[in-house]
Order: sequence, then C-alpha cells, then structure tokens
Amino acid sequence: MMSGNHLDQILAAIDRLQLGKSKPNKKRPNKHNDRSAWNDHFEHEINQNYRKVVGKRARMLEERPDAEFAWKARDITYLNQQIALSTKEIMAVEGQIIAIGVEKMIYEDFEAKWDKLDVERKREIVLEGLYRGACEAPRDNSRVSCPEMTIDGLIGHGEYSFINLLKRLIEHDPAGDYCVGNIFIFRHPYTDIQFRHSEGAPDQLKAFLYQGILYRNWYIVATLKGILNAYRGEPFKPVTPSVFFSSVHTDEEKKALQEGRKEFKNQKLYVDRSQFKEEAPAKVHACYTCQTPKDPKSLKRCSRCRLVWYCSSECQSLDWRNHKKYCGLRKFDPELLSPSPEDCPREFIGCPNPTPAFVRSFALRRQIGWLSESDSQTQDYHFNVHADYHRTRSLIIFNPLLRLSFLVARRRAMASGSIPAIHFMFKILEAQLRDETSITVDHVRRQFELEYGISITPNTLRAAEPFTPPTAQELDEERSYLLQRHASVGKSPIEHIPSGEFTAKLIELLHIF
Repeated sequence: MMSGNHLDQILAAIDRLQLGKSKPNKKRPNKHNDRSAWNDHFEHEINQNYRKVVGKRARMLEERPDAEFAWKARDITYLNQQIALSTKEIMAVEGQIIAIGVEKMIYEDFEAKWDKLDVERKREIVLEGLYRGACEAPRDNSRVSCPEMTIDGLIGHGEYSFINLLKRLIEHDPAGDYCVGNIFIFRHPYTDIQFRHSEGAPDQLKAFLYQGILYRNWYIVATLKGILNAYRGEPFKPVTPSVFFSSVHTDEEKKALQEGRKEFKNQKLYVDRSQFKEEAPAKVHACYTCQTPKDPKSLKRCSRCRLVWYCSSECQSLDWRNHKKYCGLRKFDPELLSPSPEDCPREFIGCPNPTPAFVRSFALRRQIGWLSESDSQTQDYHFNVHADYHRTRSLIIFNPLLRLSFLVARRRAMASGSIPAIHFMFKILEAQLRDETSITVDHVRRQFELEYGISITPNTLRAAEPFTPPTAQELDEERSYLLQRHASVGKSPIEHIPSGEFTAKLIELLHIF
C-alpha cells in the first residue's frame, strides 16, 4: 500500500503539473529539427513533474480559484462536441493499431523479433515513434501527461513497455477488424490523480478534465502506431498545414472570444506556444461525417448547436443517430459522447454462424469486418495489398452464375472452414485475376492461408475433394442476402442474377463443378 507521505509527494507533483508551475528553464527544442534534444527536454519535464519529491499536498483543479478560467473558457456543449469528435478519431486509430498488432503478433512472431533487436535500434525506432505521435496527435503538450512515454520505459520489459501497452490494447478488442466497439483508455496512477475531481464537481469541469484524458490517450495511441509503422519501415507523411475553420461567427461570439483571450494572457498558466502550431495542421475544412475536405463556403452547420458542419443532408442524416445524443447537451456523460454500436458492425448481412468445431482466425474475423463496412455491401471479398493493413482492394465476381456459386462457397468456408469450398473460391478468383495487376493470385493464396490456416499448392488443389454443387435453396438464400446488402446502401436491385432453381439446373446441365 502507498504510504501517506509518498502519496503527498505524488499529489504535490501533480499539482505542479496541473497549473504548469514547473516551467522549463529553456525553450523546448523544435522536434522537426532536433528530435533527440526535443525528447530529452520532454523526458526532463515528465521526470520533474512526476518524480521530484516535494512536500505539499496537491489540490483538485476545482479547488483552485486561480485555475477557473482554464475550464470555464468553453461552453459545455462545445466541450461535449469536441469530446465526441476526439473519441471517434481515437477509436479509429485504436482499430488500426489492433489490426496491425494482431497481424504482427499472431502471424509474424513480432514480440520475439522485437526482443532480438539491439538496444540502440530499439531506441531509434521508439524515438521515431514518439516524434510521429507528436505530429499526429492534436496536442504536443499532451505528452507531459504521459509518464509511460519515455524511451527507456518503452524499450524495457516493465508494465508500461511498448509490447505490454500494445498487448493491453489488443486484449481490449482482439477482433482485429479495424473497428473497436468502445474506446480504450490507458490508465496510470499518477494521471488518475492529475485528472481527478469530486463527485459533485460541475459538469463543465468534468468535461474539461475528460478532454485532457482523451488528449493524453490520443498521444499514446498515436505513438504506438508510430512505433509500429517505424518498425515496419512505413514512410511518415507529415500533416499538410491548413487554415482552422472557426465556428465563431456572430458578433457576440467574437466579443466573448476576444475577452477570453485577454483574460487568458493575464493567467499564470504556462503554455508552450508551439502546441498551437501543431494543432492548426490537424484542422481542415471538412465534413464531420465523411471527413472529405471541402470548400468552407459549401459546408452547412447544424442549426441547433451550430458546432458541427456537413457537406450534404445525406451526411447530416447519417450522423444524426450519434449527434442527436449530444446536440446542445448541457450535461457531461461520456457514454452519450461515444459512437453508437451500429457504427461498428461485426458481421455482414448473411454472415453465417460458425459451427462448434470451427474457430475463426483473426484474419478471417477481419475479413468479415471488412465485408461489414457500408462501402463493402456490393463487394464479394477483400485483399490486403497495402503495407498498412488498413487499405484493401475489394472485388466482385463478374459472372452472375459464378458469383452466386462463389458466395455459397464463401458461406460454407466461413461457417466450417470447408477445404473444398476454399479451393473452389480460389479457382474462381484465379480465373478472374489472370489479367489483374493490383490483386494477384499470390495475394489470394496468402490471404486464404492466413484466414483458414491451410496451405494452397498445386498438389493440394489436385488432391482436394470435389466441391458439392450449391443447392437451389442455398443459391436463393445468397441471392436474397445480396439484394439486401445492395438495398442497405441504396443500390438498385440486381435483376440480372437468376433464381436459385434456374441456376442449380444450369450448374447441373453444364457440369461446371
């Protein structure tokens, strides 16, 4: 158990962090020009704030009148909207990390390979990851609230090592399909104290502190992603600066903002001005739903809260099931600010249940996740052809007769791991991809082997049991599912696909199986 004296020391260190009294002795180095000096400066700040022994007990932020401006500067509805947006974006990054991590951990023995790296190589990769995290996360300063984010800690074997942090995130949602059901928040005893508040604290303060937790979490997940990509040799693409699209338009709003800035200048709160330069590139003129960059004049904002911008009524309608929960909300409830479960489908329309004896692999579960995405309802399969494991190439079987047969085989394979069904799918794709360059037969072979845990060679194909032709009932079911998937995204019915009975007779007549 932690002693009272030790707790006082920690609380006092946190107190200094909260109001920025531990101002560095020198200007923070530019991370773009000298990453090592930048990192050393940050690690000194972290050490100073969390480790130095001081003798007074810290107070919560709500107990300090001189800190009120920090959390009263923004309206609760604005804070709620920012939290909802941050939650959505952090979950997207977490989904990417989990998918890449699962691929590396399960199929490429990543942990053993990482352990074999020499210390200097690890330090080099982690420093690069810390830099990338600082460039991608919205606030450079958030790293001060991340005592886990030091090079020695990340390359070590302790609770907060890179490998253990990655495992913790994967264990939260191990599907590896780029879609997490709920946000994962990294916890640390020091920061639990930093962001604490009483049960009766104002909702505005609770929202302000929770936003700080999210910014801290964002830096951690962005750094984990940066380390993974640096290890894989993935080139880093700097963010292109763009102008912040201000939500301040009325004279009253402008006056309030000017008064707030004037009051801010008189505060003793230390703020590294470089963070504003890092925040600006992250803000673009874009639709809140599709996130497509747009001309600011073409965007329309929600008439109720006036905080969210859309490029079309369709995008506004798609976002409404989430936005309506916190549009104009005057209280703080993180549950209401998280995306709806419907935004993270785990199964596509017509996805079969696995048989008791068949355990789906991570790769197969990820394939199912890809096929569940709204933009995949007209596609038949996805293949990894990019290094980041996030972008895929999808395809459609062109021949209507073969398409229904392929979908029946897909259903059998996903339900039981049927070897004849897998081989049948492979043969259809092999024939279709003869003139294709972006997806090769080797891509198909590797992915099927990962998804179903089998080896596909000319010998296994020759020795495979024949594929049992689809029944009329199976074909009719797949035709119905296909029509439902098209209808779910507003696509026209597929009238040219024949009925199951006709298709079954044609298959029997042509003996194509």
